[in-house]
Amino acid sequence: MEAHQTTQEKAAEESAATRFRLRTFSSLRYLNYRYLWSGTVLMSAGQWIQQVTLGWLLYDLTGSAVLLGALR
Repeated sequence: MEAHQTTQEKAAEESAATRFRLRTFSSLRYLNYRYLWSGTVLMSAGQWIQQVTLGWLLYDLTGSAVLLGALR
């Protein structure tokens, strides 16, 4: 058995990896999809920030862990 790969085998593996990467992100070629994806990411980040801020504000105003738990 040969422990080392041949040059052709290495090239085939690299080629397969490149094709996989190209197929994975091929939808980002479309401008409208990039807008949709960007908007979804920003909206999700905004919702996460809103949840953290609301909990922080509630606890800061009331000091109640019970209300904070009820908010979640």
